[in-house]
Amino acid sequence: MSCAMMLRGYRRASQWYIQTGMVSEAIEHALAAADYATAVHLIEDHAMDMLMQWHIKTVNGWMQAIPTEWCLNSPRANLAFAWLHMMRGAYDQATPYLQRLYALFSDPQANEETADPVLTAKWLAIQSMLLNAQGKPAESVALGNKALAIAPEDDGRVRSLIYLGLANAYQQLDDYARAVDAFQMIIRYGRAATHSVSELLGSSGLALLAIQHGQLHFACELAAGGIERVERSGSL
Repeated sequence: MSCAMMLRGYRRASQWYIQTGMVSEAIEHALAAADYATAVHLIEDHAMDMLMQWHIKTVNGWMQAIPTEWCLNSPRANLAFAWLHMMRGAYDQATPYLQRLYALFSDPQANEETADPVLTAKWLAIQSMLLNAQGKPAESVALGNKALAIAPEDDGRVRSLIYLGLANAYQQLDDYARAVDAFQMIIRYGRAATHSVSELLGSSGLALLAIQHGQLHFACELAAGGIERVERSGSL
């Protein structure tokens, strides 16, 4: 079989998987066919959600397989890849994607996508987390609240992301009440969006906060409940 025939076969398989809703398989076959336009489009729509369901290794493989030039002007792809590295605490590896995002969002006329309030809210949420890492919790809270103001109330995916930044900022500010509220919102929105990463981070963060304030029984209940829900979901 010739190389051209193999590539066509991969492309056909990718389209079939798209039609059947099997996103991971569709992306894998698009990459095998060097059909980067299709792969990037699918990654834009699904990578963030997959990261929030623990599919970090899978998304990382996609990131490694796509030539850089195919993602340069994609805010959603760069957001997903930046968030992948930030989940690992690898801020230096997130830097190239963050730099592209700064450029894309500083010139909204260059890309109509950046006018989307949900996308903007995600970008503000990631910046909020970066400010926490830089020891600037007050500035982080300001950006987090700005993100909440434009994020749809029923979008648990983006709101759980925003509250992840706010919870850490309130902890740094020693604002116990607001930190507790933020962690509870992470759990609530993460559960609504079936984002097991958000839900577990919210539960574990609230449990650690409870331990710090001597609420050991409450902390054990939170930890046990969070682990049980994630195991039941099949994410671990």
